[in-house]
Amino acid sequence: MEYTIAPPQLKFQSILDSVRKNHPYAEEIAWMDMRDEVRELLAQIDSLEENRLDTYAYILGSSRMELVFHALLQNINKDQKDKLLAILSIRSKRRFFYYNWIMLQEHYTSKNLIESFCILISFMQENYPAEFSRSLASRIPFPGGDWISQALAVLESENCALDEFISKYGIMKNSAFAKALHEEFFLHCSIDGFIRNEKAFMEWIRLSEEIQYPQIKHYLDVMTVLEYSENINNFLIDLYGPPGHGVFWDNIDEIFRSKLSEWRKLKDLGRYMGIQSEKFLFWKNYYQYVEKVECYPELGILFMYLPGHVVVDFKKDIKKSYLYKKAKFQLSLKSFGAQGGFEGKCAWPMDTDSVIPVKSVILENHHSEIYELDYERLGKLYIRDYLEMYL
Repeated sequence: MEYTIAPPQLKFQSILDSVRKNHPYAEEIAWMDMRDEVRELLAQIDSLEENRLDTYAYILGSSRMELVFHALLQNINKDQKDKLLAILSIRSKRRFFYYNWIMLQEHYTSKNLIESFCILISFMQENYPAEFSRSLASRIPFPGGDWISQALAVLESENCALDEFISKYGIMKNSAFAKALHEEFFLHCSIDGFIRNEKAFMEWIRLSEEIQYPQIKHYLDVMTVLEYSENINNFLIDLYGPPGHGVFWDNIDEIFRSKLSEWRKLKDLGRYMGIQSEKFLFWKNYYQYVEKVECYPELGILFMYLPGHVVVDFKKDIKKSYLYKKAKFQLSLKSFGAQGGFEGKCAWPMDTDSVIPVKSVILENHHSEIYELDYERLGKLYIRDYLEMYL
C-alpha cells in the first residue's frame, strides 16, 4: 500500500500571514491587507449599544486595537467612525501614536486618520510631553491646513537637509508623504536647496517611476550656469544623454538645454585651463559668448570659438593666449591640418609678425588679425574692453 503525504501548505501560509500581520515591519503597516479583520470589527461595533461601548473597548485585545486605524481608512459611516474614535480615546497608548503616524504617512489626506491622530496628540502631550516635543506633530498645527506645506515650513525653519529632516522625524522614505515632500520641495526650492540636497535630488530622480520634468526644469531654471551642480548635471547627462539628444530633452525647453550646453562648454574650458587659473577665472565671465570649445590635450592646444573670433590657447603659455579674427584662424587651421598638426607632426603656424597686444587696439587704435591676450594685471582690463567693443 502506498501513502501520499501532502505538506499542509495552506495551513503554513495561513500561519505566515498571521505572523506577518501580528509582527509587521514598520513600512508594511500601511500596506497590510486587513479587510477581513476590519469587516469583523465593524460588524461587532455595529451591534454595540452606546452603553456597552466602554466595556467592549476594554475587552478588545491590544493586537486588535490596531485594526481601528485600518478601519478608519475604509468607507465607513459617521456612526462607525465615532465609535472607532471613542474606542481609541478610551484605549489610547503611546504605541498607537506611532502606529497612527506610520499609517498617516501613506494616507496623509485621510480626514479620519487625522482625527484619530489628533486624539493621540492630546494623549501624548499630557502623558509623554518630552517625547511628543521631538515629533513632527509637535511642529504642525493639526488638523487644519496643508500638511505638506506645513512640514516644508518646519524644514525651512530648521535649515537642515531633506534627508536629515526625514530621518529626524521618523518619516519613511518610500511613503506617500515622503514622496510628496520631495516633489513639492524640489518644485519650489531655492539654489541653496539644490546645493544642500543634491544627493537626495539625484536619488529621488533615479528611483521615481516617472520622469520628474517639472522639478528638473525648476533646477535648470533657478540655477545659473556658474552655479550649476557638477554632480547633478553629470547625473542628468549620464541618465538621459547630452542635451539635444533623445526623447527626454525634447520635453525640456530650449532655454534650459542651452544653459546646460553652456555649462558643458565651460566645464571643458575649466578642465583644460584649470578652474583656478587666471585664464579660466577670466573667461568664465564670458561663457554666454562661447559658441564651442575644442580641446586637444595631447597637443596642449585649445580653440574657443566666439562670434567673429577664435581664441587659440597653448597650455605651455600660462599667462597669455591669442585672439584670432575668424578668417585668419580658418587659414591657419587649414595650414595646421595640411601639415599634420593634429597628428603632432608640426607646431601651430604662428605668424609672429602679425601679432600685436590687444592693448594696442585700445590705446593706439592699431589693428591686426591676431592679438596677444595678456591675463596679468591691466592686461585683463584691455581684453575686457576689446570684447565689449566687438562681442
